[in-house]
Amino acid sequence: FFQAEDGIRDRSPSRGLGDVYKRQELAVRLRSAFDDVLERQQIAGYVYGESSTFHVFFETDETALAGASSRADLRTSNPDKLKGMPGELISTYQRHLRQHGVDNMSSTGGVLSSAHTDEDIDEATDAFAQTVVALAERKLVLRM
Repeated sequence: FFQAEDGIRDRSPSRGLGDVYKRQELAVRLRSAFDDVLERQQIAGYVYGESSTFHVFFETDETALAGASSRADLRTSNPDKLKGMPGELISTYQRHLRQHGVDNMSSTGGVLSSAHTDEDIDEATDAFAQTVVALAERKLVLRM
């Protein structure tokens, strides 16, 4: 999914700003689909990003969770908190996604390119859903 080969499979010439808008539209769709998975599974976390990027934040602090009445209450702009998720959670998250064909660029996020398709978003969402369930079963993420 998010691999170097993706740039090779789309041999059409650049459409200029059309490529930019396509990436942004796909990223909006991906962020929404991933966030829907978190909502359905009642996972304490959220998806965020701008333009063609996406990031996933999992709240792992039970004290912070106790003060939240909804997932929206978990939102933070504190970079230490956003980038301070436990290493075991990050490595397990990345490993599970890779086992399902998704290789993120970094930590819990990535960037979409004009080579990505709607089918890629669907496949990534399925992989994300399976990964989130596995993380919850291993008690690496909290539920609301």
